[in-house]
Amino acid sequence: MKDRIDFIQALRGIAALAVVFFHGRTILNDIGPGLGNQLFTAGAAGVDLFFIISGFIMVYTTAGAGGVRDAAEFMVKRVSRVWPVYVVLTLVFIWANNNVDFNMALPWIEQPMHIVHLVKSFMFYPLAATGGPHYGEAAMGTGWTLNYEMYFYAVFGASLLFGKWRWAALGGWFAVTLVAIPAATAQFTFSPYVDKVYWPAYLNLVTNPIIFDFLIGVGIGLLYRTRIQVKNGEVLGVALMLAFAAGFFQWANLFYGGHGLT
Repeated sequence: MKDRIDFIQALRGIAALAVVFFHGRTILNDIGPGLGNQLFTAGAAGVDLFFIISGFIMVYTTAGAGGVRDAAEFMVKRVSRVWPVYVVLTLVFIWANNNVDFNMALPWIEQPMHIVHLVKSFMFYPLAATGGPHYGEAAMGTGWTLNYEMYFYAVFGASLLFGKWRWAALGGWFAVTLVAIPAATAQFTFSPYVDKVYWPAYLNLVTNPIIFDFLIGVGIGLLYRTRIQVKNGEVLGVALMLAFAAGFFQWANLFYGGHGLT
């Protein structure tokens, strides 16, 4: 297990707070007209930051890994850390959100359609083929992001089976799903909101450009593992100011580009 990187933990905290403020912005809207939207609409970008962090962490924690055993261990760790907590929280959310009397009765779950939604959510399968990047969200709305997380983990884990060719395998897979398939069907785009309507529904998630976020994280992780360094303080200072200015500009413009590279 690799040592924890403090700046990554800080970025996780920032991403989590951004998402919380985004979802809670309507409270501030009641205080001042549109105040919450003005301040925290851009908090949706916390999702993209989480995806970038995931790509980075997967590279960092699997340095030197390869083969069947490492791939299996990787997937067991990923599933055991995410799935049990997700299932419990989803059930609690459904119960609390659909039971105003807070008793043990739960009519919501007695409807066949809701059962299907619940099973798909637990399997990290999109509920709809349209409406990207959410694709019907999930039984617990914010669970749509885990559909992408678990898909990326599955592909990344499978790449470990290729040993020293893992990065070629990973790059090849995403070249096909994110570039070749959309280009072949004249539907290539960098916008996660453009519906391609492939069948089966899962192919829409697989080809959604929001996945480029993970690849940015992978690229940063690979760069981090090299000996490349920028020791010039002035260069670092200018880079920091440009990054801050770009982020602030995006925030001040309410993050109109939405999720993904756009």
